[in-house]
Amino acid sequence: IDSSGDGSTQSVRGLVWRNPLEGSAMCIFILSMAALPPFAGFPSRVYVGSAILSAGVLWLAVLVIINILLATVYYSRLIRMAFDREQGKSDQPPVLYSKSARFAIAALALPSVVLGVYWDGLVKFISDSISTVVW
Repeated sequence: IDSSGDGSTQSVRGLVWRNPLEGSAMCIFILSMAALPPFAGFPSRVYVGSAILSAGVLWLAVLVIINILLATVYYSRLIRMAFDREQGKSDQPPVLYSKSARFAIAALALPSVVLGVYWDGLVKFISDSISTVVW
């Protein structure tokens, strides 16, 4: 995340202000991992949750809810750190990415939002593909 390759959560502080594209994309990816609507992780949570409930495995549903709560708390802390304005104004220089890396970041962030909003088409495509392969 930073030029030293530190990888600690402290290097996330102020990322949105130092590197707007990268910081925004990181927030999109984190929200998708948290499976919040309208991001791509949400449909998976809906399907897994409905499968668990329809199977009647209540203890697993409780474990999933606890995991969701803990993950959301952790993810919200990372996003808060990314928007820390004081650290964004620090003398730490922004990390310079190549144009191709910036394009790849944007190209991967876009489906995380689009597939979260328009997931019915993807689910239909997957269902049709599976029904074609499995007679």
